[in-house]
Amino acid sequence: KHGVTAYGMSDGLIDGYILALTEDQSGTIWAGGYGGLARFRDGRWQRIGLAQGLPAATVQMIWTVRSGGLWIGSTVGVYQWVPTEDRFEFVAPNVVRDLVKDASGAIWVTDNEVVFRRLGDVPSVSQLSVSDTAGGIGRDLLIDRQGNFWIGSGGQGLIFLRKDGGEAPKAFQRFRRRDGLGHDQIRT
Repeated sequence: KHGVTAYGMSDGLIDGYILALTEDQSGTIWAGGYGGLARFRDGRWQRIGLAQGLPAATVQMIWTVRSGGLWIGSTVGVYQWVPTEDRFEFVAPNVVRDLVKDASGAIWVTDNEVVFRRLGDVPSVSQLSVSDTAGGIGRDLLIDRQGNFWIGSGGQGLIFLRKDGGEAPKAFQRFRRRDGLGHDQIRT
C-alpha cells in the first residue's frame, strides 16, 4: 500500500521551511532549513544540534560526497559530518550557499560575500568577488566533466569559468537574460 506521510515538529522534524534535502550513502535522509538540521533513519526523524556539534542556525545547503562524506553550510559556518563520532566538526566561518570539490581535492564555495572562492581562503584579487560581478551573490555551483566551473548567481546571471590549470580560474564569461536566459537570478 502506497501513501503520503506528512511529518512535522511532533515527529522530530525541524520547524520552518526546508531549504536543503539529501540522502547520504547509508540511506539516511537529511533535511535542513530555518529550524536547523534533522535526519531520518530507522523510520523516525531526529533533530541534530549542539549534542552533535552543530549550533543553532539556518542550514542553507547539504552536500554529500561519493566517499560517504556530508557537509553542511549554515548561517554560522561550514561543518563536516564525522560519522565515526556521530557529530559535526567545524570547518570554516563562511556563510556558504553551495560547495563542490575539484579533482585536486580543493573545496570551492559560493556565498553572499564572494561569488566564488576556495574554502578557507580570504577574498583576494585572484578570486571572483562581488565587485567583479557588479553586486551578484553566489547561489549554486557546478564543476563539469572538463573541470570548468558554472556559478548560478543572485542577479548577475550564469557565470562560466574555464579551468586553466592554475590555483583558481581568473577569466570568466557571464550569461544573462539579454543572452537568452529566462532571468538573471539563477538558483540552481
